[in-house]
Amino acid sequence: LQECLHEMRCMERELRCKQPSHPYLRRCTEKVMIVVGRVLARGDELRDAGPLPREVHLALERIEAEAVADRPFRVRELAEAANLSPNYFTRLFRESTGITPMAYYQRRRVEHACWLLLNTDNAITEIAYSLGYLDPPHFARVFRSHRGVSPREYRARYRSS
Repeated sequence: LQECLHEMRCMERELRCKQPSHPYLRRCTEKVMIVVGRVLARGDELRDAGPLPREVHLALERIEAEAVADRPFRVRELAEAANLSPNYFTRLFRESTGITPMAYYQRRRVEHACWLLLNTDNAITEIAYSLGYLDPPHFARVFRSHRGVSPREYRARYRSS
């Protein structure tokens, strides 16, 4: 609960700025959702959740930066930075968030793709390549598995004229 309250105070301060940073606000919101999701997945009460382990918190920040900057992501590098084995790091991350680091990274890439689809005129193939997908049909399959529609359908449905 303390971690959620801290993030919400940070969001409140950011919203008071003349030009609030939307990526920062989104990251804060995601941290709150991860903590609450972890608690609900375990069936724990909110007061028993405890803070995210430092290694996981730092990993979430790095994954966010890698996904938005369209840089490759390797669990091994995060584990090494935390002085943990990749298997133990993955287990710790999954216990803390409910998903693996790679699944979280994939979800963030799809969320970034959604933003690109709605806010740029880039071709879907170009977006796929810019996000590090070597095969646009694979990108479309991953996107559909996360959003339930193809990238083309998503753009047509949600983009404002």
